[in-house]
Amino acid sequence: MATWQEIGVDSFQAARELYQTGRYRSCVSRFYYAAFSVLAHELAANGVAFGDQQETPNHKGMPKLIKLHLPLEAKAKADCIAIIRRLYAARIVADYQRRTLDAAIARDAMRDAAALFRLLGVDYG
Repeated sequence: MATWQEIGVDSFQAARELYQTGRYRSCVSRFYYAAFSVLAHELAANGVAFGDQQETPNHKGMPKLIKLHLPLEAKAKADCIAIIRRLYAARIVADYQRRTLDAAIARDAMRDAAALFRLLGVDYG
């Protein structure tokens, strides 16, 4: 069975491939899930239970869980929270709105996801 970190790395790599082929809407969504997955892994590794037999937290609750449970310096926590909020907002546009997503938006999502992986010390390949 894959760990959430492995799922996150796989999602990051898939998102990069989608970016390279110009499939920006799907790549933005995958970059969000990559970041969400590695955060879920880190939270679970630090003893956070998500309840209701869930393997991951509620998406909107992620910033609070980061603040309360990730063993990071205050600035790193604030950076993780800002990143996941930006990626979540972009993912909502990608998955639920008809607005055009261009290469710049996808590049921002890639930059954010890579920064989050680095903050958590996760190699994304």
